[in-house]
Order: sequence, then structure tokens, then C-alpha cells
Amino acid sequence: MQTDELRKLLFDAVDTGDLDALAVLCETHEEAICQAFSTWRKVPDEYRQAGRLGWYAQGLTSVATQMAAARGKPELLQLLLDANGQTNQLIGDLQKAIFELDELLGMGSYAEVTVKGREALRRIEGNHSPLVAMVWGRVGQGHFHQSAMQQAQQAFEKALLESEACGDWEGQIAARTSLAEVFRYLRRTKESAGQFTKVAELYEQVSKPKEAFQARKTAARISRGEPLLRIVVEHGDEGIELEDVETMDGRVRFIYQRNRPNLGAAMKETAEAERRGAVGDYEGALASFEKAALIDPHDPSPIYQAGVTLMFLDRSGEAAEKFRKTNDLAPGWYRCRSYGFIAERIAEGKLPSVVFGLVLSLDEPGLPAEDRARLAQQGIAVTNLSIFYAALGDAYQQLGRFTEARSTYRNGLELAEEPDVKTQLLVKLAMVLEDPAERVTLLGEALTLAGNWMAVATARVALANLPKA
Repeated sequence: MQTDELRKLLFDAVDTGDLDALAVLCETHEEAICQAFSTWRKVPDEYRQAGRLGWYAQGLTSVATQMAAARGKPELLQLLLDANGQTNQLIGDLQKAIFELDELLGMGSYAEVTVKGREALRRIEGNHSPLVAMVWGRVGQGHFHQSAMQQAQQAFEKALLESEACGDWEGQIAARTSLAEVFRYLRRTKESAGQFTKVAELYEQVSKPKEAFQARKTAARISRGEPLLRIVVEHGDEGIELEDVETMDGRVRFIYQRNRPNLGAAMKETAEAERRGAVGDYEGALASFEKAALIDPHDPSPIYQAGVTLMFLDRSGEAAEKFRKTNDLAPGWYRCRSYGFIAERIAEGKLPSVVFGLVLSLDEPGLPAEDRARLAQQGIAVTNLSIFYAALGDAYQQLGRFTEARSTYRNGLELAEEPDVKTQLLVKLAMVLEDPAERVTLLGEALTLAGNWMAVATARVALANLPKA
């Protein structure tokens, strides 16, 4: 094939958006493209007229980008940048800036990211390349994680324009995904779903059906209206929605998924609050949790942990309000319902304050069965709450004393005061029963009650894995 003919096929593929054809041509004719590319940098006279010049420039840039990204040939893009007056020094500066911005993002220095990123963009004003799009993307992330959504949107739109101008499909996917998350955070559902749909189309163009399917599924869920909180089942490297759970082998993990992305600045402040709380500085921890909640008022985590901190400060009435607010933001978030129930009754004088400390101790990961049984029995002696029967049943189960575990769970169910613990007890009892019919009945009741999301997820997976009649 003549190089002029090859060039036309390549540039036409770019012009029509046929990224599959572009990828195949670049793979099949890699050597010929590398040899001819330096001569292609000079625009032939027949392509200098209006309308054709844009076709030529777009095609040239996109081929160079495709060869760099997919074929491991960055020298063509470097040649092109040099031809446009962009020196090796400029390329090096951009790469250095991106590396520095990534380090700052990793440290949570989001304000510094936006300042340094914009400084780098001012230095290269008038230049265009995938690297410029990457800098705009980092600036957008800096704004996004500080809750500056308008500035984030503008930066991601700049990144998208740069990526489109260069024919960089990976950059387009990154920019559109980021825009989708901005709109998702702002609850502009139509725009968010639209961006995810365009991401799916881009994946389809480059033959990535699995990624396209997930993007379309996300778009559909957003269009329907995402729940404030749901559980996703992680099985291997796959995330499965509860309604899609089928028979599965091996271990699974349950993950909370909110209807909004997390903001880094709020997460950083929450981490600082946790550090303060770990050394007993509860007033300082509370201040940091409240600061995090101001940064991202939709995030349930700092509000939930502020509730726990208030319990340490013997301010149970305020804690109960924090747990209620947590449940409003993310219904069923961890133990907000059962903790709220206990906090309310401590505030009303119906329960002694020692109860909450015992419950927290029982929630410690890796607690030995003997210690769990001892703490649960202490709680039963003080209040007879069903949450302590759930813990005691767990201890018996750990020790292999299944008859006692079943009896204890049943006793707890008779006392169950609120849906969170009752859902847990239904599932815990079902998992140690010998009667399969009763097991199905209890798991079904847990799904209907839906008081504790982790218990509901366990019930869903357990029902899916029961032998079919």
C-alpha cells in the first residue's frame, strides 16, 4: 500500500470516529507509519484549503496519539510536538508537572494541585497535546475534592476538549467519567447518565465490551434514581449488585456504595479526626469530624463518627441526633440505627451509659470468642438487650456450640427492639439451622425487614446459593 493511501485511510478513520479501524491500521502498518510519519508532518498543498486542513491536522494528531498509547511509539507524538514548536523541554516540563500533581493528589494537597496545575497550564498556553489534557484533569480533581464543583466541571471540560482534539480516547473516557461524577455529586442525574452513556460508546468503539456494559449499567441506575445507600457484592474482581446475585463459589465481600462519590478533603479531615480520637483527644476529634461534614455535608462517615465521639463525651442526646442524621443521609450506614436506638435511651435515662461501651467492645474486630461471651453476658445482666444475645450467639457459634447458639439467637429474636438487630438475628439464626425450610423463611423475612444492610446482603447471597428444588 502506498503511504499516501495509508495516510488517507488513517485520517478518514479518525474523521469518522472509527477507532476500531484506526487501531487495526496502526497495528497492521506500524512500521510503514513510523517510516513515513516525519514526511507527513508537512501538510501537502491539496490539504491546505479550508475544511481539509482540519481533517489533516486532526488525523495527524490522532495517529501520533494512537501510536504512542497503543503501540508504544511515543517518538511520533514527540516529532509532531516538535513540529508545532513544542520542544523536548516542554514535553519534559509537562511530564514533570503531571508527576508532581499526582504526588500532591496522593498527599491530599488539593488546593496546591489547583495552583500548581494552573501555573503549568499558563506556561504552556497555546500548546495542545494529551499531556495538556492530563494536566487539566489533575486540576479538575483538585477542585472536585475540595467540593468546588463548578471549577471542577470547567477543568474537566477543558481536558475533554484537549483529548478530543488529539483523538485520545483514553483521555476522553477519563474526562467524561470525571464529568459524570461531578454531575452525580450535584444530583444532575440526566447529565451524569448521559456522560456515562458516552463513556460506554467510547469503550464500544475500542472493543472493550465489559467496560462498556458497566458504564451503561451505571447510566441506567442513575437514570432510575440511585438509592442513597446500597450493598455491592465483591466476588473475585467483580462487583455484583444485590439484585443480580446468583449462585457463586468462594468468598465474597460486601461493600457499601453511596449515590455520591467521596470528596478527598473531607476524607482527609475525617482521617485526622480518627487520629485524634485514637489518642483520646475527643474534643479535637469532634471538631475535625464537624469540619469534614462542612466540606462534604452529604458524607455520612464524619457525622456517624461524630456520634460515636459524642458518646465518649457523655453527650448521648447530641449523639442520637448525629445517628439519626447519618441514617437520613445513608439509611442503614454501619450501626447507625442500633447505636441511635441505644443513644436515645441513654439520653432518656432508660439505659445506663455503660451499655454503649460494652457494645463498642463487642464490635472490636478479631475479638476472641471467650471475651465476646463474657462481654455479652455482662450486657445481658445489665439490660437484657437483644444486641447482646446476638453477640453471645456469635460467641457460641465461634466455639462450635451450635445448639446454644440457636437457642440464644431465638431468645434475642423474642426481645428484638428495633429492625437493625432483628434483621441480624434472623440471618444469624438462619445460618445455623438444620431445617432448610425454616432457614428460607427466616432469610426471606430478613429481606423484607431490611433493617441491617449487611445482614440483608448475607441473606440474599445465602438464598441464591441454596440448592434448587
